[in-house]
Amino acid sequence: MRRVLWCCALLFSACGTDPIDPCRDAPTYDTDIRRIVDDKCITCHAQALMGSARMGAPDTLDFDDYATIQPNLDALADAITSGREPPRDTPDAPPATSAVERQLVNEWRRCGYPEDEAAR
Repeated sequence: MRRVLWCCALLFSACGTDPIDPCRDAPTYDTDIRRIVDDKCITCHAQALMGSARMGAPDTLDFDDYATIQPNLDALADAITSGREPPRDTPDAPPATSAVERQLVNEWRRCGYPEDEAAR
């Protein structure tokens, strides 16, 4: 019995006590998500756009930078990961998000929407 306990203790100590952080290499806004927002969202969701230039985007839903996105992080992530945005019914709409882009946004959300490397 002592031998079994000793082997278990040795095995657990060899494994270490620090679990691997699943968000250690998570996407960040600055590194990964800003490009998606700039390519797919800012065409309609920019503070400088007014009226019909917003192509139906609400006046209060702007994505110019992390600060303007922050109150609507969940809405942005939901719209992108569902494939609902950018809309496909507008002739001037940017290309749809790819599966890779949707996965990046989903991982960014899962890890708490880090803004930059220091925020992880």
